[in-house]
Amino acid sequence: MLINRDIKGRGAFRTIFFIPVLLGTGYIMEILVKDSASNVVAGGADSALITMLMKSVGSTFGTYVQTFLSTITTVLWKSGVQIILFLAGLQGIPGSLYEASRCDGATEWENFWKITLPIVSPIILLNFVYTMIDSFTDASNPIIANIEHEFEVGTLDVGAAMGWMYFLFTFIVCGIVLAIMRKLTFNIGER
Repeated sequence: MLINRDIKGRGAFRTIFFIPVLLGTGYIMEILVKDSASNVVAGGADSALITMLMKSVGSTFGTYVQTFLSTITTVLWKSGVQIILFLAGLQGIPGSLYEASRCDGATEWENFWKITLPIVSPIILLNFVYTMIDSFTDASNPIIANIEHEFEVGTLDVGAAMGWMYFLFTFIVCGIVLAIMRKLTFNIGER
């Protein structure tokens, strides 16, 4: 919501959120991995600050902080497409709805719950399904690695069977999520 507002440097903020998507694909990723920068891509947060933190407060707490920062880095690294989809959804909301609600005395909080969230709910569903499929097909997924291993070993029939079973599982899970979430999404033409 913040990068949708009319603020200075809005384009720079949007670019910063989307650059990891561009860097995380294809040739640039291969160069980063070959240059031993894979800890940046994997979310490794090795720095002097964390090293000092681990020495001062103990290695257990420092490990928790490092894991937390690595997780945040990974989430931000993979959220560029979802942010662009949310921006498209937010920019598709007519400004006249907000004007009419302000004339009726609605607060920003009420605008969010009564206008923004219902209208953006189909985008939330789309992002949820996209993120779920992306996590199912991620290269770090152990099931995908196992399927690839079967192909590398030469047992193509086992790898193909595992791939088809995994595809059916993913398809069923996505179908269940769509069936449940579709009831919670708001469609302007229906209500």
